[in-house]
Amino acid sequence: MHIKRIHSNIKGGVEQELGEKTLIVGPNGIGKSAIVNAIELAVGGTASDIVGRAEVKREADLLTLADGKRVFAEAEFSDGQGASYEAKSNNRGGAKKAEHVCPLSASFPVRDVRAALGGSSDTARNWLLSKVVQDVTLDDVVAWFTPEATTLYSQYAKQQPQSGTVIHNLLSVHQAAAKKARAEKKRLNTEKELLERLGANLDAEPTASVLEKAKRADEESLAAYESALKSASKAEVQAQADRLKEVARIKVDEMVAAQSDSAEVRHLLPPGPELTEKEENLINRIVTLADVHQLHLDLGAEVCLVCESPAHVDHRALQSKKMEISGTMGARKDWWETAKMVFEREKATETAAETAVQEYTALQDTLDGMPDEVVNVEEAKDEWQRAQMKHTALSGAAKQWQNLRSQKDSIRLLRADISDLEELVESTKQAINRLVKNAVDQFEKDVQGYLPSTDTFKLVLEEDGKEVCRFGFERDGRLHTALSGAEWARLTLALACASSQSSDLLIFTPEERAFDPSTLREVMGALSDAPGQVLLTSPIKHKGRLPKGWTVVEVGSTAEHSTKSQPEASLNL
Repeated sequence: MHIKRIHSNIKGGVEQELGEKTLIVGPNGIGKSAIVNAIELAVGGTASDIVGRAEVKREADLLTLADGKRVFAEAEFSDGQGASYEAKSNNRGGAKKAEHVCPLSASFPVRDVRAALGGSSDTARNWLLSKVVQDVTLDDVVAWFTPEATTLYSQYAKQQPQSGTVIHNLLSVHQAAAKKARAEKKRLNTEKELLERLGANLDAEPTASVLEKAKRADEESLAAYESALKSASKAEVQAQADRLKEVARIKVDEMVAAQSDSAEVRHLLPPGPELTEKEENLINRIVTLADVHQLHLDLGAEVCLVCESPAHVDHRALQSKKMEISGTMGARKDWWETAKMVFEREKATETAAETAVQEYTALQDTLDGMPDEVVNVEEAKDEWQRAQMKHTALSGAAKQWQNLRSQKDSIRLLRADISDLEELVESTKQAINRLVKNAVDQFEKDVQGYLPSTDTFKLVLEEDGKEVCRFGFERDGRLHTALSGAEWARLTLALACASSQSSDLLIFTPEERAFDPSTLREVMGALSDAPGQVLLTSPIKHKGRLPKGWTVVEVGSTAEHSTKSQPEASLNL
């Protein structure tokens, strides 16, 4: 699978046919990188080496590749499918969200290699592990771990995003444990500083008996101070007690009088039971009718005011009925109303007298508990404050000692955690190195297969007993890592080919370097079997016959044209 045609408006416009392995030749500044950027844009939605950055995906920045209003790129694949990218300006100095369509999974391995190898040796080693080591089980990882490290590894592995690969989990745990160890060491330093502050100028730790004695002295001096306050106000309390005593006497006299009245009422037998509601209503109606009859008589009315009879009506019977009721029911009603009033007064005076006596008794009890001897209040207060301050100081010292021991325990546990983490970091590091070492020989052969025969790739993971990650070309029995630009370009391209993993579309686009014609021919030959599409850019053409599978695209000439390699003729000797 490869891109066979690219069309774009970037950098003045691109319209080019491509082969699976393509050498793009032309003077500097003529548009070779425009072809590469158009491919990157069409399949990846980004472009490299723009505005000083390795990879650009922001639409507003990508618009600068064209006229600032619209940028697009269209790629046609060898199977007939296509990919496209288009971004437009929003006419306000920015850009609208780009439309990107790519039906395939595309990647640019050389970018990954440059990013991975540009970091520390640990970063490079981890990258090699993720790309090179295959078919690894959890047992392979923890084979030399202690039981404690194995348990801790399992705990950390569960906390990491699961990619489904043992290698990825190993790298994630190693990085997470190393990060945690650094954070815990920083925390340990903070805890140590706090311990030093807690221990500075710390008095001797008070014993439990000393604390108890200080507590009792505090409580006793407080009680003495409160007693002094009471003795100083005894005269005022006595005056208040005398007032309450007089109030209680008056209330008792009122109660006795009320009880006497109640006794007299009880001595008189009631003329009958208390009136019912029905009897109350009957009395009221008879009285009302009798009053109406009296009004009839007073007015000399010819018509009855009760029944409106025009004849003369004699209501004397009604008046007699009223007198009868007044003499019987009325007497009962009056007795019960008087009795209720007397009984309620008796109850009220009893309650008032009881309350007054209780208040007097309570105050008298307080007065009896107050010392007769007058104590100096200020001296008692000073004594209490001294005892309180001593108790507080001793309690504070005891608390500081408790915090000190707690801080020491915290530091001890923290050191144990750090020790476990450091063991896990070292164990995972050793596992990483062991797994990488096992795969080094094959990896060196794979990389060498994409290099010219004049280059000898070498990878060193241990040097003078230390774990390292140094790689380059071996010459005269020595490893050379300070490579020229052209050598570095060859090496990163070979590393990318050897470490590439499955993808629908792999596109290898190394930086343009000034290869000499012979070296360029050797590089092209070595990359004839690269596992994807290769796009080399060069200001000069290769020397000699075009290697198998390569296409040469010349840009910048009056008539741009492409040259494809032909199958090499067999020699019959």
